[in-house]
Amino acid sequence: MSKIRIAILYGGRSVEHGVSINSARNIFQYIDKNRFEPIPIGIALSGTWYKTEGVNKEIEKGEPLSLSLNPAATVFTTAGGQSFSVDLVFPVLHGTDGEDGSIQGLLKAMDIPMIGWVARPCR
Repeated sequence: MSKIRIAILYGGRSVEHGVSINSARNIFQYIDKNRFEPIPIGIALSGTWYKTEGVNKEIEKGEPLSLSLNPAATVFTTAGGQSFSVDLVFPVLHGTDGEDGSIQGLLKAMDIPMIGWVARPCR
């Protein structure tokens, strides 16, 4: 059986950016890597998304990502041209964009399954 590819989305444009990094670091460390393939995706304070090696506070050292606006297409593409999709997103964002439903709404619009609440209850 193949592993479930789970994006751990962390960081963000919030004053709670550092709290999000700590939370995501714990999830990345303790997730069952026999069942899941964790893919860390950090959001810098600027709002730019990066594919990172592990979870760390130096998000900008990762590879910048773009998100396809076509739900039927591959979801993410790195600046180097590597495209990949995920089975599930685990948003580990606190404060702005993480708790107001913004990210959840984006993921829902893109038909990307996620852990947590849908946008409506986040209002």
